[in-house]
Amino acid sequence: MNSSQSVLENLLNRGHQVPNSCRAGICQACKVQLVDGVINPQAQQGLPAAQSDAGIFLACCCFPSSNISVQLVDTARISHEAQVLDHFMLNADVLCLRLDTDFKWQAGQVINCVKDDTVIRSYSIASRPMDGVVELHIRIYPDGRFGQWAKHQLKVGDRLRIEAPFGECVYDPACYQQNMLMVATGTGLAPIYGVLKEALANHHQGQIELYVASGDYQGFYYLDKLEALAQAYPQLRLHKVVRRRDSVLEEAALEEVKEGHVEDVVLAEHSSLKDYRVYLCGAPTMVEQLKKACFMRGVKMQDIQCDPFEAAQP
Repeated sequence: MNSSQSVLENLLNRGHQVPNSCRAGICQACKVQLVDGVINPQAQQGLPAAQSDAGIFLACCCFPSSNISVQLVDTARISHEAQVLDHFMLNADVLCLRLDTDFKWQAGQVINCVKDDTVIRSYSIASRPMDGVVELHIRIYPDGRFGQWAKHQLKVGDRLRIEAPFGECVYDPACYQQNMLMVATGTGLAPIYGVLKEALANHHQGQIELYVASGDYQGFYYLDKLEALAQAYPQLRLHKVVRRRDSVLEEAALEEVKEGHVEDVVLAEHSSLKDYRVYLCGAPTMVEQLKKACFMRGVKMQDIQCDPFEAAQP
Protein backbone atom coordinates (compact mmCIF):
# COMPACT_ATOMS: atom_id res chain seq x y z
CA MET A 1 0.00 0.00 0.00
CA ASN A 2 1.25 3.48 -0.90
CA SER A 3 1.29 5.33 2.46
CA SER A 4 1.33 8.74 0.73
CA GLN A 5 -2.12 8.04 -0.72
CA SER A 6 -5.43 7.53 1.05
CA VAL A 7 -7.03 4.12 1.30
CA LEU A 8 -9.55 5.32 -1.28
CA GLU A 9 -6.82 6.30 -3.75
CA ASN A 10 -5.05 2.98 -3.24
CA LEU A 11 -8.24 1.02 -3.85
CA LEU A 12 -9.24 3.03 -6.94
CA ASN A 13 -5.74 2.74 -8.41
CA ARG A 14 -6.02 -1.03 -8.10
CA GLY A 15 -9.29 -1.09 -10.02
CA HIS A 16 -11.68 -1.57 -7.09
CA GLN A 17 -15.13 0.02 -7.46
CA VAL A 18 -15.55 2.05 -4.27
CA PRO A 19 -18.43 4.53 -3.86
CA ASN A 20 -17.08 8.05 -3.50
CA SER A 21 -18.03 11.64 -4.19
CA CYS A 22 -16.27 14.62 -2.56
CA ARG A 23 -13.05 12.82 -1.49
CA ALA A 24 -12.76 15.42 1.26
CA GLY A 25 -14.36 13.67 4.25
CA ILE A 26 -17.63 15.56 3.92
CA CYS A 27 -20.08 13.32 2.08
CA GLN A 28 -19.35 9.99 3.86
CA ALA A 29 -19.92 8.10 0.60
CA CYS A 30 -16.60 6.20 0.65
CA LYS A 31 -17.20 4.14 3.78
CA VAL A 32 -15.34 0.83 4.02
CA GLN A 33 -14.91 -1.60 6.90
CA LEU A 34 -11.66 -2.54 8.61
CA VAL A 35 -10.87 -6.27 8.61
CA ASP A 36 -7.35 -6.17 9.99
CA GLY A 37 -4.88 -3.45 10.97
CA VAL A 38 -4.95 0.03 12.53
CA ILE A 39 -6.48 3.25 11.16
CA ASN A 40 -6.10 6.90 12.17
CA PRO A 41 -8.94 8.30 14.36
CA GLN A 42 -9.66 11.12 11.86
CA ALA A 43 -10.93 8.50 9.42
CA GLN A 44 -13.99 7.93 11.62
CA GLN A 45 -14.75 11.57 12.44
CA GLY A 46 -18.46 12.38 12.11
CA LEU A 47 -19.63 8.77 11.76
CA PRO A 48 -22.38 7.37 13.99
CA ALA A 49 -20.97 5.52 17.02
CA ALA A 50 -22.46 2.21 15.87
CA GLN A 51 -20.60 2.45 12.56
CA SER A 52 -17.31 3.46 14.18
CA ASP A 53 -17.60 0.60 16.67
CA ALA A 54 -18.10 -1.79 13.75
CA GLY A 55 -14.82 -0.65 12.19
CA ILE A 56 -16.40 1.44 9.43
CA PHE A 57 -14.32 4.43 8.33
CA LEU A 58 -13.95 6.98 5.53
CA ALA A 59 -11.48 5.67 2.97
CA CYS A 60 -10.61 9.16 1.68
CA CYS A 61 -9.48 10.28 5.15
CA CYS A 62 -7.41 7.24 6.08
CA PHE A 63 -3.62 7.26 5.59
CA PRO A 64 -2.45 4.12 7.44
CA SER A 65 1.18 3.79 8.50
CA SER A 66 1.14 0.04 7.81
CA ASN A 67 -0.80 -2.37 5.61
CA ILE A 68 -4.44 -2.91 6.47
CA SER A 69 -7.21 -5.17 5.15
CA VAL A 70 -10.63 -3.74 4.36
CA GLN A 71 -13.92 -4.78 2.82
CA LEU A 72 -16.73 -2.86 1.19
CA VAL A 73 -19.68 -1.99 3.39
CA ASP A 74 -22.98 -3.67 2.60
CA THR A 75 -25.09 -0.55 1.95
CA ALA A 76 -28.27 -2.53 2.61
CA ARG A 77 -27.15 -2.92 6.25
CA ILE A 78 -26.73 0.80 6.90
CA SER A 79 -29.42 2.21 4.61
CA HIS A 80 -33.18 2.38 4.59
CA GLU A 81 -35.84 2.56 1.89
CA ALA A 82 -37.66 5.85 1.32
CA GLN A 83 -40.57 6.40 -1.05
CA VAL A 84 -40.53 9.15 -3.67
CA LEU A 85 -43.58 11.37 -3.07
CA ASP A 86 -42.77 14.28 -5.42
CA HIS A 87 -40.39 14.69 -8.37
CA PHE A 88 -40.24 18.02 -10.24
CA MET A 89 -37.79 20.64 -11.50
CA LEU A 90 -37.28 23.83 -9.49
CA ASN A 91 -35.50 25.48 -12.43
CA ALA A 92 -33.71 24.25 -15.54
CA ASP A 93 -30.93 22.58 -13.54
CA VAL A 94 -32.31 21.69 -10.09
CA LEU A 95 -34.51 18.69 -9.31
CA CYS A 96 -36.68 18.59 -6.20
CA LEU A 97 -37.25 15.20 -4.60
CA ARG A 98 -39.61 14.77 -1.66
CA LEU A 99 -39.28 11.50 0.22
CA ASP A 100 -41.26 9.64 2.83
CA THR A 101 -38.98 7.97 5.38
CA ASP A 102 -39.03 6.63 8.93
CA PHE A 103 -35.64 8.19 9.72
CA LYS A 104 -35.56 11.06 12.22
CA TRP A 105 -33.86 14.18 10.87
CA GLN A 106 -33.34 17.88 11.41
CA ALA A 107 -33.61 20.63 8.82
CA GLY A 108 -30.18 21.30 7.32
CA GLN A 109 -28.76 17.82 7.94
CA VAL A 110 -27.33 15.68 5.13
CA ILE A 111 -28.42 12.29 3.83
CA ASN A 112 -26.67 9.96 1.43
CA CYS A 113 -28.78 8.68 -1.46
CA VAL A 114 -27.80 5.29 -2.88
CA LYS A 115 -28.22 4.58 -6.60
CA ASP A 116 -26.22 1.34 -6.44
CA ASP A 117 -23.11 -0.07 -4.77
CA THR A 118 -20.83 2.35 -6.64
CA VAL A 119 -22.86 5.60 -6.77
CA ILE A 120 -23.76 7.35 -3.52
CA ARG A 121 -24.41 11.09 -3.33
CA SER A 122 -24.97 13.49 -0.43
CA TYR A 123 -27.79 16.06 -0.31
CA SER A 124 -28.88 18.49 2.38
CA ILE A 125 -32.42 18.52 3.74
CA ALA A 126 -34.54 21.56 2.88
CA SER A 127 -37.58 20.60 4.97
CA ARG A 128 -38.54 20.48 8.63
CA PRO A 129 -39.70 17.32 10.39
CA MET A 130 -43.09 19.02 10.84
CA ASP A 131 -43.38 19.12 7.03
CA GLY A 132 -43.63 15.32 7.06
CA VAL A 133 -41.30 14.83 4.08
CA VAL A 134 -37.56 14.95 3.40
CA GLU A 135 -37.02 17.52 0.64
CA LEU A 136 -33.82 17.44 -1.43
CA HIS A 137 -32.57 19.85 -4.12
CA ILE A 138 -30.38 18.02 -6.65
CA ARG A 139 -28.18 19.90 -9.11
CA ILE A 140 -28.33 18.14 -12.49
CA TYR A 141 -24.94 18.08 -14.20
CA PRO A 142 -24.64 16.89 -17.84
CA ASP A 143 -22.45 13.96 -16.76
CA GLY A 144 -23.82 13.54 -13.23
CA ARG A 145 -24.29 9.83 -12.62
CA PHE A 146 -26.81 10.21 -9.80
CA GLY A 147 -28.54 13.40 -10.96
CA GLN A 148 -29.18 12.20 -14.51
CA TRP A 149 -30.53 8.90 -13.19
CA ALA A 150 -32.73 10.65 -10.61
CA LYS A 151 -34.11 13.08 -13.19
CA HIS A 152 -34.85 10.60 -15.97
CA GLN A 153 -35.52 7.30 -14.22
CA LEU A 154 -36.81 7.95 -10.72
CA LYS A 155 -40.53 8.60 -10.52
CA VAL A 156 -43.24 9.13 -7.93
CA GLY A 157 -43.90 5.91 -6.04
CA ASP A 158 -40.38 4.49 -6.50
CA ARG A 159 -38.26 3.37 -3.58
CA LEU A 160 -34.86 4.99 -2.97
CA ARG A 161 -32.26 3.80 -0.50
CA ILE A 162 -30.96 6.48 1.88
CA GLU A 163 -28.57 6.44 4.83
CA ALA A 164 -29.18 7.99 8.24
CA PRO A 165 -28.93 11.81 8.36
CA PHE A 166 -25.75 13.44 9.68
CA GLY A 167 -24.30 16.94 10.05
CA GLU A 168 -24.47 19.85 12.50
CA CYS A 169 -25.69 22.65 10.18
CA VAL A 170 -28.99 22.93 12.07
CA TYR A 171 -30.95 25.54 14.02
CA ASP A 172 -30.29 25.83 17.75
CA PRO A 173 -33.40 27.12 19.58
CA ALA A 174 -31.12 28.47 22.32
CA CYS A 175 -29.89 31.14 19.87
CA TYR A 176 -33.37 32.60 19.29
CA GLN A 177 -32.23 36.11 20.28
CA GLN A 178 -29.03 36.15 18.19
CA ASN A 179 -28.79 38.00 14.91
CA MET A 180 -28.16 35.56 12.08
CA LEU A 181 -26.29 35.82 8.79
CA MET A 182 -27.28 33.18 6.24
CA VAL A 183 -25.51 32.89 2.87
CA ALA A 184 -26.42 30.38 0.15
CA THR A 185 -25.05 29.85 -3.33
CA GLY A 186 -26.83 27.54 -5.77
CA THR A 187 -28.40 24.49 -4.12
CA GLY A 188 -26.78 25.61 -0.88
CA LEU A 189 -30.22 27.16 -0.50
CA ALA A 190 -31.57 23.73 0.52
CA PRO A 191 -30.11 23.59 4.06
CA ILE A 192 -30.45 27.36 4.45
CA TYR A 193 -34.16 27.18 3.56
CA GLY A 194 -34.74 24.35 6.03
CA VAL A 195 -32.87 26.08 8.85
CA LEU A 196 -34.61 29.39 8.09
CA LYS A 197 -38.06 27.80 8.32
CA GLU A 198 -37.07 26.10 11.58
CA ALA A 199 -35.87 29.43 13.01
CA LEU A 200 -39.07 31.24 12.07
CA ALA A 201 -41.21 28.41 13.43
CA ASN A 202 -39.31 28.76 16.72
CA HIS A 203 -40.20 32.50 16.83
CA HIS A 204 -36.61 33.64 16.26
CA GLN A 205 -36.27 37.17 17.67
CA GLY A 206 -32.95 38.31 16.24
CA GLN A 207 -32.47 39.95 12.85
CA ILE A 208 -31.95 37.48 9.99
CA GLU A 209 -29.86 38.64 7.04
CA LEU A 210 -30.37 36.14 4.19
CA TYR A 211 -28.18 36.32 1.07
CA VAL A 212 -29.02 34.05 -1.87
CA ALA A 213 -26.57 34.09 -4.78
CA SER A 214 -26.48 32.74 -8.30
CA GLY A 215 -24.37 33.11 -11.43
CA ASP A 216 -27.31 34.84 -13.14
CA TYR A 217 -30.95 35.58 -12.42
CA GLN A 218 -32.21 32.42 -14.12
CA GLY A 219 -30.28 30.32 -11.62
CA PHE A 220 -32.49 31.41 -8.71
CA TYR A 221 -35.34 29.28 -7.43
CA TYR A 222 -37.80 29.54 -4.53
CA LEU A 223 -37.61 33.35 -4.69
CA ASP A 224 -41.38 33.53 -4.38
CA LYS A 225 -41.28 31.52 -1.15
CA LEU A 226 -38.40 33.57 0.26
CA GLU A 227 -40.08 36.86 -0.63
CA ALA A 228 -43.31 35.68 1.02
CA LEU A 229 -41.38 34.85 4.21
CA ALA A 230 -39.67 38.26 4.15
CA GLN A 231 -43.09 39.90 3.84
CA ALA A 232 -44.52 37.87 6.71
CA TYR A 233 -41.58 38.18 9.13
CA PRO A 234 -40.17 41.69 9.66
CA GLN A 235 -36.97 40.31 11.24
CA LEU A 236 -36.02 38.70 7.91
CA ARG A 237 -34.22 40.68 5.18
CA LEU A 238 -33.68 39.01 1.81
CA HIS A 239 -30.73 39.99 -0.39
CA LYS A 240 -30.41 38.65 -3.97
CA VAL A 241 -26.96 38.62 -5.54
CA VAL A 242 -25.88 37.70 -9.10
CA ARG A 243 -22.35 37.54 -10.48
CA ARG A 244 -23.44 38.76 -13.92
CA ARG A 245 -26.47 40.46 -15.42
CA ASP A 246 -28.62 38.76 -18.05
CA SER A 247 -31.68 39.61 -20.12
CA VAL A 248 -34.04 38.19 -17.50
CA LEU A 249 -32.50 40.42 -14.86
CA GLU A 250 -32.78 43.46 -17.12
CA GLU A 251 -36.53 42.82 -17.42
CA ALA A 252 -36.79 42.37 -13.66
CA ALA A 253 -34.60 45.37 -12.85
CA LEU A 254 -37.35 46.91 -10.74
CA GLU A 255 -36.44 44.32 -8.14
CA GLU A 256 -33.44 45.00 -5.93
CA VAL A 257 -30.70 42.65 -7.12
CA LYS A 258 -27.08 43.20 -6.17
CA GLU A 259 -24.32 42.40 -8.64
CA GLY A 260 -20.93 40.89 -7.80
CA HIS A 261 -19.47 38.06 -5.76
CA VAL A 262 -21.62 37.35 -2.73
CA GLU A 263 -18.54 37.31 -0.47
CA ASP A 264 -17.76 40.90 -1.44
CA VAL A 265 -21.37 42.02 -1.10
CA VAL A 266 -21.73 40.52 2.39
CA LEU A 267 -18.47 41.98 3.66
CA ALA A 268 -19.24 45.42 2.21
CA GLU A 269 -22.53 45.53 4.11
CA HIS A 270 -21.37 44.09 7.45
CA SER A 271 -18.25 45.71 8.88
CA SER A 272 -18.93 44.04 12.22
CA LEU A 273 -20.64 40.70 12.89
CA LYS A 274 -20.02 40.52 16.62
CA ASP A 275 -22.29 38.00 18.36
CA TYR A 276 -23.92 36.86 15.08
CA ARG A 277 -24.72 33.24 14.33
CA VAL A 278 -23.64 32.41 10.77
CA TYR A 279 -24.75 29.76 8.25
CA LEU A 280 -22.69 29.35 5.06
CA CYS A 281 -23.86 26.80 2.49
CA GLY A 282 -22.78 26.24 -1.10
CA ALA A 283 -19.57 26.78 -3.05
CA PRO A 284 -16.50 25.72 -1.01
CA THR A 285 -14.56 28.87 -1.96
CA MET A 286 -17.38 31.09 -0.66
CA VAL A 287 -17.70 29.05 2.52
CA GLU A 288 -13.99 29.14 3.26
CA GLN A 289 -13.58 32.86 2.53
CA LEU A 290 -16.59 33.98 4.53
CA LYS A 291 -15.84 31.62 7.41
CA LYS A 292 -12.47 33.32 7.92
CA ALA A 293 -13.85 36.83 7.34
CA CYS A 294 -16.77 36.34 9.74
CA PHE A 295 -14.40 35.16 12.45
CA MET A 296 -12.21 38.20 11.89
CA ARG A 297 -15.31 40.42 12.20
CA GLY A 298 -16.34 39.13 15.58
CA VAL A 299 -18.19 35.83 15.11
CA LYS A 300 -17.24 33.05 17.52
CA MET A 301 -16.01 30.00 15.64
CA GLN A 302 -18.60 27.79 17.37
CA ASP A 303 -21.31 30.08 15.95
CA ILE A 304 -20.31 29.45 12.33
CA GLN A 305 -22.16 26.53 10.72
CA CYS A 306 -20.90 25.45 7.30
CA ASP A 307 -22.09 23.12 4.58
CA PRO A 308 -19.65 23.28 1.61
CA PHE A 309 -21.07 21.60 -1.48
CA GLU A 310 -18.12 19.67 -2.88
CA ALA A 311 -18.84 18.44 -6.44
CA ALA A 312 -18.50 14.71 -6.99
CA GLN A 313 -15.06 13.75 -8.27
CA PRO A 314 -14.81 11.82 -11.57
